[in-house]
Amino acid sequence: MRTWMALAALSLVALAATGCDTNLVTGYQPRRLGDSPAQRRAYYAGKYSPQAHAAESEKADEIRSRRPVSGAAPY
Repeated sequence: MRTWMALAALSLVALAATGCDTNLVTGYQPRRLGDSPAQRRAYYAGKYSPQAHAAESEKADEIRSRRPVSGAAPY
């Protein structure tokens, strides 16, 4: 009985020593969405807020810059 109690106590100490890590850093890195900071802020802003307006105009500028130029040679 005494050896069983000693074995249980030792196993509890071993579990506590291996399971308790004071360093809680997980190494998690958020994934980049490819959106600008203005567009990321607009996700949480109201529909007609200045942040949403800034993101919408930035998105429109990006789309406008991707349009083909008339008269340009095709690939």
